[in-house]
Amino acid sequence: MPRMLVTLVAMAGVLCPSAAAPAKEMKAKNAPEPGIQLDLVAGFSTTYDDNVFRYSVDEIDAIKNLPQTDQYSTVETTDDLILAQSLSLAAYRGDTRVTLGVKQNSNYRNTLKSFHNYSIDLRQKVGNAFFTYLTYRYTPRYYIRQIYDEDTMDFEEYDYAKHYVAAEARKGLMKGRLSLRGHGRYEREKYPDYFQEYDFHGFATEAEVKYGLTKRLDVGVIGNYRRISTKGYDEPGETKTNSDETDGSYHENTYELYGSYDLPMKLFGSTPSVSLGGSLNRKAFTTDRSSLEDPYHAGREDTKVAVEAGFGFGLGPGITADLNYKWQKREVDSYAKDDLGEEKDFTANTLGLSISLTRGLVGKTGR
Repeated sequence: MPRMLVTLVAMAGVLCPSAAAPAKEMKAKNAPEPGIQLDLVAGFSTTYDDNVFRYSVDEIDAIKNLPQTDQYSTVETTDDLILAQSLSLAAYRGDTRVTLGVKQNSNYRNTLKSFHNYSIDLRQKVGNAFFTYLTYRYTPRYYIRQIYDEDTMDFEEYDYAKHYVAAEARKGLMKGRLSLRGHGRYEREKYPDYFQEYDFHGFATEAEVKYGLTKRLDVGVIGNYRRISTKGYDEPGETKTNSDETDGSYHENTYELYGSYDLPMKLFGSTPSVSLGGSLNRKAFTTDRSSLEDPYHAGREDTKVAVEAGFGFGLGPGITADLNYKWQKREVDSYAKDDLGEEKDFTANTLGLSISLTRGLVGKTGR
């Protein structure tokens, strides 16, 4: 997959005209615009993650200092370098845009963590009021870690396939200074047969308000509510009520605050910007089972905080870059299992650089 993406992008760079082509290569000023316009967008990123499996401090110490066990048999290193490539084709006609995309994430050492996904996005303007969006994404396989299965009495690969459908509406007010966004989505994850009790479907709603305090400074706030219901059983004839399996159902709330500022300077001929944001996520597990029946979920609450910073700038016509850093920390509180936090608590740092290249295939670029 990565070689295919790189080859396609290289061919596009050679064969496709730049969005900033010289005037003599562009169509005559009075020539009519084509009925359909096409953009090709390629993305590249490299990210260092110091805790790619989201292990606790105790687990990391065990991996580094103790003999290897089946639980960590797939771990090459607890940190890793992640290379990502993406390619999308956007077709425009009037107020309608359709985008097809593919993305590949490749872990340098822990190759089991590598994954790819496919997407299709539809954007439609409704009168002069709203931009509406409909999105579908599919990830064939995403590996998490090795998990112990009581049926096989061994550690098995814990991974899933995911379907994601979302609808969204956006509205600008006050000459674009105020932006409102509403979002709803449905998601479904399918796990291997020996972990099918974790199969789930869920819904989420999200609202965002963004406001331009000045011409250079934007601030925003996001609120998200998500509810997940797991299957909770894995044997013929069982139901969620009479199953002896775990019930990982939960609901969570996430709150985000962010700001971005366009610097009063030029870099590579463009205006760079800095951004800063923070988020708080509270997750509460909703199982009705007792602490004896489900010690990993009964009475459990997770709290996760994160801080992000970014620096974005242009590198030329149709080329943008972004340096970004993220710190996150999770703490688990559960009266059912005193040492659950020693296994589930984690901190992680990521540092990355991403570059996006947009080429106009037909007509104008970047609508």
